Amino acid sequence: MASTKIDIMAVKRNNRNRVYRILYEQGPKSAKEIAAALDISMPTLLQNIKELKAEKLIVESGIKESTGGRRARELSCNFSAKLSVGVDITQNHVVFLLIDLKGNIWDHCRMRMPFVRAPEYFEMLAEKLELFLDGKCVRREDVLGVGISLPGIFDRDFRHLVKGKVLDFDGGDLDEFRKRIPYPCLFSNDANAGGFAEAWEGKHRETAIYLSLSNTVGGAILINGQVFYGDNQKSGEFGHMILQPDGEKCYCGRKGCVNVYCSAKKLKVGKENLEGFFEQLKQGEAAHREKWETYKKYLALAIVNLRTGFDCDVILGGYVGSYLKDYLEEIRREVMKNSLFDEPVDFIRVCRYRFESSALGAALLHTAPFIEEV
Repeated sequence: MASTKIDIMAVKRNNRNRVYRILYEQGPKSAKEIAAALDISMPTLLQNIKELKAEKLIVESGIKESTGGRRARELSCNFSAKLSVGVDITQNHVVFLLIDLKGNIWDHCRMRMPFVRAPEYFEMLAEKLELFLDGKCVRREDVLGVGISLPGIFDRDFRHLVKGKVLDFDGGDLDEFRKRIPYPCLFSNDANAGGFAEAWEGKHRETAIYLSLSNTVGGAILINGQVFYGDNQKSGEFGHMILQPDGEKCYCGRKGCVNVYCSAKKLKVGKENLEGFFEQLKQGEAAHREKWETYKKYLALAIVNLRTGFDCDVILGGYVGSYLKDYLEEIRREVMKNSLFDEPVDFIRVCRYRFESSALGAALLHTAPFIEEV
């Protein structure tokens, strides 16, 4: 008897989710269109519509054009019913980002706030988060949770940052965040979060390598839209593949890592920022072109290695990736010089999200399961 009740409940939950998902994925529809598409009875459908409307997850959004009879009411998802927050923490900055259930970015802000392993830092972070939410008049009951992206490697239970050299946060206790932020907290490596954001925009079926080219180099392995973390949460550490034996020293202690040669820090002349570098490169300034040619050579080698190992698309993201649209053909030609299979190089593409992809991916850590479980 208990098993029968569980089965009935599972069917009900599945029907409810199917109703929500068809509106979420395909847009406004009438009840009649939903019933036909899902092949469920009208009484069952109307009960699910009633429940979803009571929770404000779907709303009546208009009247369909008449086809001769009574005009049907259209139903749509209310994407603003729930919101998620993404927080991206770097050595010197913090990004706050707010999204709705569709992943639309409502607002974001970036502020200088150097990371310090001290209670004062975590308390200030929590205060700044509340101020950010106040600025958008967010009702706290609408917040699904806060996703936090950090550079480093987490333990299996996401209780500690096992490796956090970039922030000087090795072994860092993640409860320092949880006990101060009054919302459910989920954590992600920054590159994994950026990769997850790319997969989300790709209709959840993305299979690709995401190469994050920021001040440090990382990445994510995406399989059918999901991040593959590996047996020990260490997958995607592409920044520590060796490109140049006995080359320049990396912060990890080894020599010749991709991180040394493909970091955004390599694309600087003087004290300019990355935007300034690419502005000068576009104008053909000689010193910038020379640096770019060297950078491009090493980047192409990294791409060839990733393609050889994984045989899937390679997405160029991170700080540098956001500027590479105009240089994609150059990069592809450089890759062709070392391509093992003499294949077309259209497998290389640039990221969809030019800025704050890690914060977006972190926020989506709360959105994705909510959509799956409605």
